[in-house]
Amino acid sequence: MYPLKFKPHYHKKVWGGRRLAEVLKKKLPAGRIGESWEVADHPHGKSIIKNGRFAGMTISQLLIDNSKEILGGEKTTARGEFPLLVKFLDARQKLSVQVHPDDKYSARKEGGESGKTEMWYILEADPGAELIYGLKEGTTRKDFHLAVKEGRVVDLLNRIKVETGDAIFLSPGKVHAICEGIVLAEIQQNSDLTYRIYDWGRITEAGEKRELHIDKALEVIDFSISANRPLQTISLEENNVKREILVSCPYFTVEVLTIEQLYQNETKEGYHIFNVLDGTGFLRGGNFPAINLERGDSLLLPASLGDYRVAGRVKLLKSYPQKPARIEDELLTAGFSPARIREVIF
Repeated sequence: MYPLKFKPHYHKKVWGGRRLAEVLKKKLPAGRIGESWEVADHPHGKSIIKNGRFAGMTISQLLIDNSKEILGGEKTTARGEFPLLVKFLDARQKLSVQVHPDDKYSARKEGGESGKTEMWYILEADPGAELIYGLKEGTTRKDFHLAVKEGRVVDLLNRIKVETGDAIFLSPGKVHAICEGIVLAEIQQNSDLTYRIYDWGRITEAGEKRELHIDKALEVIDFSISANRPLQTISLEENNVKREILVSCPYFTVEVLTIEQLYQNETKEGYHIFNVLDGTGFLRGGNFPAINLERGDSLLLPASLGDYRVAGRVKLLKSYPQKPARIEDELLTAGFSPARIREVIF
């Protein structure tokens, strides 16, 4: 098994734009492109392997005979799919105000689809850019239901300013929306479940309003979740490599690697996903030829790959299935306090 490069699966959106070409050198099709699904194995979009002997295959096809080699000890979704979905998003306009269910609700109501825990890493944000992140403190289910009926949901939404480099964690049940002027990376459970609450009165190109899902949203919103700020990430310096730990939860751990010369690691305990955010470099290992890394590239390093090296001056977003307890132990050993560590552990 070798590192897999992917062709993205592009999605047109009423709120999308063209900035993925500018920010990540994407070769976009015509139209308003809102999402680039980079590592995707879902009925609504599958990325295609573009290098080596598996070129032209999807992850689904590869998993049939190679699940252990790719995932190691990790499990597929209930439908047998790769467990994570990694995207880039370009919000030229506001996205709908929405909420996602957890695994238990999805299992009961959505026929095999996973719940949706996700995180965002802001790649570019216009001056003054905002996110809707939770509800105003003290908002109750009764308050929210009444606001929906009276058309004043916006009065209850909590807004936060964001800048390039901010990271956001979104647990199921948290009301949220990406606002205009933001390009971000999204790492999430492999799910496309979204319950739309409010869509700004928007009319699609077909002249219709998009469907809302108020009843389901009211069942899954967690009104105990308070308004929050961007994650207070933790940085480590190791051999000319800066590691910024963004978040760790039961589904994924995500960090940003800023490499000046050389980064060495192994996939012994599970697959690694790389998204190249800036710079150039090479990925090398004992069992495969050197792979060029350029801005916008996305790769999956199978669990069976073993030792590898990244050489060059390159910035990578790394997603992998390391469990929070292991990250906590590592950070405690590095001298961080339990209170500080809780800023990135969920």
